[in-house]
Amino acid sequence: MEERERKAWFNESKQWVEDFLKSLLAVKSESGNETEAFDLLNSLLDECELDYIRVPVSNKIKEHPEYSDPVKNIDYEGRSNTIISAGKGGKTVALNTHMDVVPPSIGQDDAYKPVIKDGCIYARGACDAKGQIAAAILALRAVKELGAKNTLTAHIVLEEEFGGNGTLALLEDRHKSNSHKGSVADVLVNLEPTNLAFMPSVRGAVWFDMVFHGIAGHAGSAANTVSAAYKAIAAVDLLRNYHAELYEKSKDVGRFKGVANPMPLTIGSFNAGVWPSMVPSKARIRGVQGFLPNKTKLEVMEEITTLFQTPETNWIGDGMEIRFDYRHNGFELPEGHFLNIAMEEAMSKCGLDPLPRCMTASTDAIFYVERGIPAVVFGPGLLGDAHSDHEKIDLTDVIKAAEVLYLLACSNLG
Repeated sequence: MEERERKAWFNESKQWVEDFLKSLLAVKSESGNETEAFDLLNSLLDECELDYIRVPVSNKIKEHPEYSDPVKNIDYEGRSNTIISAGKGGKTVALNTHMDVVPPSIGQDDAYKPVIKDGCIYARGACDAKGQIAAAILALRAVKELGAKNTLTAHIVLEEEFGGNGTLALLEDRHKSNSHKGSVADVLVNLEPTNLAFMPSVRGAVWFDMVFHGIAGHAGSAANTVSAAYKAIAAVDLLRNYHAELYEKSKDVGRFKGVANPMPLTIGSFNAGVWPSMVPSKARIRGVQGFLPNKTKLEVMEEITTLFQTPETNWIGDGMEIRFDYRHNGFELPEGHFLNIAMEEAMSKCGLDPLPRCMTASTDAIFYVERGIPAVVFGPGLLGDAHSDHEKIDLTDVIKAAEVLYLLACSNLG
C-alpha cells in the first residue's frame, strides 16, 4: 500500500477513536469489576465486524504459582478476557493490554465522564489502558480493511492492576486449548503508556507485605512493652539500605544505564497502633522493590527475607510475617533482535524516534517472555498521567500508535 493512502486512512479515523473512547471510558471498570466494559467492547467489535472470542476465567487460576493476590477473595465466576483477530497469514503478532483501571484519585471529580480538551481526552483509564485498547482495535481494523502480511491479534485482559492475573489466565487457557498448535503468538507488543517510545527492556518488581509484632502497653511503661512500630521503622531502614546496594550493582545494566533510579523502592503503606499513648503491638508495611534484569524475583525475595535473619536484625524479624503478593521478573531483548529491527523500521516510517528505551515499571509482557515469546512495550500516553487526577491521552497519539502496530503487522518478522 502507498504511504499516502495508508496515512489518509489513519487520519480519517480520528472521529472513530474519539467516539470509541467516549463510550468505553464512560463505563466504570475498576479491577475486579470489568464485565460491563467487556460487554460494551464486544458490541463495539460487532460494529467493526472484527472477529473475537470471550475466554472465561476460572477460579482455578488462584491455584497457579504465578498468581498474584494483593487483594484477597477475588471471584472469577462469570468473568472473561477477550481475544480479537484480523488477517490470516504469516506470523502472529499479539497485542496485550488491559480493561481494568485503578479507582479515581482524590480530587478527580466525574472520573468516568470523558472530557475532550486540546486534542486530548480526560478520564480514568484514558492512558492506562483504554487508549491502548483503542489503538489496538484501530490497528486490527487496518489489517482487516487494508491487508497485511501477518496476522494481528489483541489480548484484552482483566485484572492487570492486581499483578497480571488476566494475562496469566488467558495464556494458561490458550496453552491448554492450543497445545498441539504451538505458541499463542510469534511476537508480542505489550501496550502501556510509553509516550510512543518502544521499550525492549523492562524492569521487574516484587510487592512485599510485612507484619511486625510487639507487646502493647502504656506509654509510661517502657520496660514492659515492645513497639511493633519501631520494628517497622527499622525494617524500612533495612530495605532502603538494601535498595541502595542493589542499585549500585545494577545501575549500568543494559539500556537502563544512565537512567535515574529505574528500580525504586516504594513504601506504599505504613500502619501501626490504635491510640497515641499506647505502644502498638502490631505494625504493617507494604510496598514494592523494583529490580533490573541482572536479578531474578526469587533472588530478590530471598535477599529481602534474609535481611531480618542476622544477629543484628533478629529483633526486627522476631515473629515477623512476610508475603510477596506480586512477583515479576524483568527482561531485556538483545540488540539486533528481529522484533527490535521491525519496530525501529515501523517507528521510522511513522516519523517517530526509533531509539529503543527502557521501561521503569513492570508489565504483563513478562508472562509472554517466560513462555518463549519475544516482547516489547509500546503505546501512546505518558506513564506520569496514569493513576493521576489528570489522566488523559492525546487522540492523535492513539492513531499514531495504531499506525506503528499496523506497520509491524506488515513487516518481515524473523
